[in-house]
Amino acid sequence: MAQIVAPVSQSVNQRKPSSHPQTTLYVYLLTTMACLGGLLFGYDTGVVSSAMLFLPHSKQMGHLSTFWQELIISITPGMAGLSALIAGKSSDHFGRRMVILAASATFMAGAVLCGVAPERWTLFGGRILLGIAIGFASMIIPVYIGEAAPSHIRGMLITIYQFMIAFGFVVANAFAAWFARYDPENLGWRLMFGFAAIPAAVQFVCFIFLPETPRFLTNVQGEDEARRVLDKIYGGNTDWIDYEMDEITRNINDEKQYRKTVGQSFVIVRVLRTPHVRKALLLGCAMQMFQQLAGINTILYYTGTIIRSSGIKDKITTIWISCAVSSVQAIGTFAPMRLIERLGRRVVLIASLISVVITLCLMGGAFYLIDSQSAIVDPLHAFDGIDFDGTTSNATINQCASYGYHFSSMFLNYNCASCVMSDRCGFCSSVNSSISGQCLPINLEDVQYSLVGFCKVCHPAIFT
Repeated sequence: MAQIVAPVSQSVNQRKPSSHPQTTLYVYLLTTMACLGGLLFGYDTGVVSSAMLFLPHSKQMGHLSTFWQELIISITPGMAGLSALIAGKSSDHFGRRMVILAASATFMAGAVLCGVAPERWTLFGGRILLGIAIGFASMIIPVYIGEAAPSHIRGMLITIYQFMIAFGFVVANAFAAWFARYDPENLGWRLMFGFAAIPAAVQFVCFIFLPETPRFLTNVQGEDEARRVLDKIYGGNTDWIDYEMDEITRNINDEKQYRKTVGQSFVIVRVLRTPHVRKALLLGCAMQMFQQLAGINTILYYTGTIIRSSGIKDKITTIWISCAVSSVQAIGTFAPMRLIERLGRRVVLIASLISVVITLCLMGGAFYLIDSQSAIVDPLHAFDGIDFDGTTSNATINQCASYGYHFSSMFLNYNCASCVMSDRCGFCSSVNSSISGQCLPINLEDVQYSLVGFCKVCHPAIFT
């Protein structure tokens, strides 16, 4: 009977030392600086939720339509996905350290560009740069930690990186609440975006002095350079240095031998041709895909807007509530670790997915209640207080007022919630009434007021 034997290098395996090496300060420094990339990932992804509470009202940005708001938010994860596709090849060619340096520099450039943006296109460009940086960092930093950290704590350190991403959301909301105290519609949102340049600069400077990973050095420059780095990582422990050096050399030789055997085809092609590996890959990708389709990122990007829609008007309070929400995510990064050891990965995964389904149903029900209980657009008073003097297009007025004329259905009520979905209309009602109101065109020069009607100037009415 034929057997398939994996190629094995000719080197003699070094016996693994029986005791763990001492973790040096150098390892902590290396890991901390690498994990700053996770913090930046979370911060730049999460800060937009708070910034968008003020950015649409900034005079420098003009009136940001719903489309523009969605574009500014979504371009960053979109570019992150694209840049992640080339991060692997780039790190193989230039090295993990150089790619992280490039990501840090791009983080800085993107944060500064967003912070000083004089108009929307510059802000859009800054968000593109942040997306590119996130894509590189999210792909390469775990690789760097995995190849540079001592083998007995690699898993824990990579988990810390994942925690730092979640912690970045908490930091983003906490600092956003602080910056919102300083003229938020003109200065505050700039501080929110620009602050990310500080940790990016710290990471960039520190990585100038940090080394490349031993595996990359062995593959490119030889064992001598790799041994010098391993000596710092393991504090001169020769047993562990010899063991790690042997593991790295053997893995590289096995990989080269395998490529000679099967040819230089793309890795993905080899994976898809191997049934058990293909099955594991598809299962893993499906799990990641369903996590994204659950909408967690959308919720995090629009946390502030969602909380505001629940009736909380104070924006700083909204940001602090968002901070509490992101804190739960950070806690949830570590909480399942003990459960995994006791119950197993499959049980914890199934329980998590059931919780996701229940939570999404609760959120959907909450949104339905918000819409069904929202103040209606009263068609009988749609034009009260409006002076048709020709300064505002009648078509614009009629477009907003029409929300009160269309028929309602079981699932669609023409009310405050439906009115404010239009980027041209806002809801106007008396402070003493939560029953009905008008849908009026927004004053693009000052979106706190309408172009016509009772909410045109300072008046005892509420305009949202």
